[in-house]
Amino acid sequence: MVLKVDLQCEKCYRKVKKLLCKFPQIQDQVYDEKQNTIRIKVVCCSPQKIEQKTCCKGGDSIKSIEKLPPPKPKEPEKPK
Repeated sequence: MVLKVDLQCEKCYRKVKKLLCKFPQIQDQVYDEKQNTIRIKVVCCSPQKIEQKTCCKGGDSIKSIEKLPPPKPKEPEKPK
């Protein structure tokens, strides 16, 4: 999932970071301050639940949430 947040605003940055740390289902958090986005990886839970809770608790700090499809596993090369 990709969250659009104003990371230049210190209050918004701290609020969202604190919110995301409360979820044990979120495995990775990558903050991109240039594009004002946070990329998170959700495991062992439905992304819809996480999306609803972050929208509810994040309030105006979170501008939008975009769901990305899970990456496809790489297939091993077949020997010739």
